[in-house]
Amino acid sequence: MNTLEELLEIIHPSRTYDVYRRKVDNALLNFPFQSFQVNSWGSCDYFVASFFAKINTVFLPAEAESNLELGLITFHNVYGRPFG
Repeated sequence: MNTLEELLEIIHPSRTYDVYRRKVDNALLNFPFQSFQVNSWGSCDYFVASFFAKINTVFLPAEAESNLELGLITFHNVYGRPFG
């Protein structure tokens, strides 16, 4: 069994931050920006929701479809109020 100090070192915020930062960087680098043609609100909505969903996969271990739905909810919550 690990000592408390060893366990605290394993979960230290700086270590956790770096792990998630690398995962987010990788998700951004692998996001297929070219495959999204934005020429209407609906396509913009889908693009941004897909982008949020890609980032959410780093933090939330859920199915891709639910991540897309969460991305749509996030997008609507962030932009829906100021822009209608």
